[in-house]
Amino acid sequence: MNKRKEWLDKSIADSLDVWSKDADELQHFTGTLKYFGFKQCGISFEIDASNKVPYFQHSLDLFKIVSQKQIAKEDIGLPFLEKFPEYDALITIVGFSPEPLMHTILALAPKKVYPVATEESARDFYKVSLNPITKKPDGKIGYFEAIIERYKEPYQTIIVEDIKKNVASIGSMDTFKRVREIIHAVRQDDKNAKIAIDITGGKKSADVSAFLTASIERNIDIYYVDFEDHNGVKACCGTEFLNKLDNPYDIYNIESVSQAIKLFKQYNYSAASEIFKQTHSKLTDDIVKNYEMVSEKKRIKNMQEAVECYLYLDCFDYSKIDINILPEVQRDLLRDDKYCGTLNYLLNSERRYKQAYYNDAVIRLLQVVEFLLVINSESVYQAIERCIRDDKLKSGLHKLRKARNDFAHNNKVVEESVYTDGIICVKQLVCEKFLKTTNEIDADLKKYTLSTEFNADGTLK
Repeated sequence: MNKRKEWLDKSIADSLDVWSKDADELQHFTGTLKYFGFKQCGISFEIDASNKVPYFQHSLDLFKIVSQKQIAKEDIGLPFLEKFPEYDALITIVGFSPEPLMHTILALAPKKVYPVATEESARDFYKVSLNPITKKPDGKIGYFEAIIERYKEPYQTIIVEDIKKNVASIGSMDTFKRVREIIHAVRQDDKNAKIAIDITGGKKSADVSAFLTASIERNIDIYYVDFEDHNGVKACCGTEFLNKLDNPYDIYNIESVSQAIKLFKQYNYSAASEIFKQTHSKLTDDIVKNYEMVSEKKRIKNMQEAVECYLYLDCFDYSKIDINILPEVQRDLLRDDKYCGTLNYLLNSERRYKQAYYNDAVIRLLQVVEFLLVINSESVYQAIERCIRDDKLKSGLHKLRKARNDFAHNNKVVEESVYTDGIICVKQLVCEKFLKTTNEIDADLKKYTLSTEFNADGTLK
């Protein structure tokens, strides 16, 4: 017994077993014609008046009742739906079963329908019409147009676009490319167009490709007509329902997480931290429970905390750093040790240089000079004059100081060469102060360089 009979109105419930059983026995294209209440006349389709209430009318009426209950969040054992928006375009993957496709089209009532079909299904099954001049298929899928015209509401206008290009029946790349072409064409006309895709029809490879395309593209609603019951061979008529599939790219926040990781690699810790925070907040308790995402939420949290830790280290705010988050080797940078402090300044200047922030990079280099030379109330100039004996090094450090002053007082943009020359001088100064070679300094800088990668669990690598 169809479980829907438990909550349907009596008149609809009483007729359900009769028409649905008869509809289940229909086979092939002639059966499909009878299901929709049509007869074929050449390449066109006419209403079969002998079939007063077509099986599809019963099914569509029931389908709409079920959809409204799903939207109303009624407990009928089916997934809930949101109220259907007004879609500008519905892309539908066309196979050899038009019945479920028509349920989606007529329930959503989009302004335009874009069929994606193989040459085999378009030519042999749907009898796509021929251009009277070229004698080649012109892409008009008259069968769809006839069904829609008969069953749509009087106030609705649903245009079926021509099939401009068929896709290969074997393989999935063709479907992927064609769906993407349609999406881009629709958005070229209207960048804010509301688009949906129905992946019910077609072979599994085509459906998967269409789903993947819609997942990658932004703001595409993905639908699928499912059935509550099967007879072991095929789905049972009268048990259809619409299911809106969650986009895994949205559920897993793939785009925002990728953006945050990219910003992290570019040392933009502040922006990366903010995105990770927002992403973590989107993973509500319901989402975590429904999609078993406990480990994913923990991963996002770990990345957010790691980035925040680097943010505080990057701005020398050591008091806010959770030392347990840092990789063990980098914890040395927090030691009350002049050499480690110097390395931290040098690493900081290098990160600014890689971001092309040459002004900031030079400021950090001069901070190293001040850190190592200036005592009491001396100026940097005085410290350099007092401490440096090598004329070439003295000249280089003065050049660095002058560049900083030009930037600070005259808004003069620092050239890249000022940094590349300056870092050589500053490393020489570090070598003299700590009795080390340049190779030793470079090895230590490499050792303490902040990570740009995460482990699988979101901790710092």
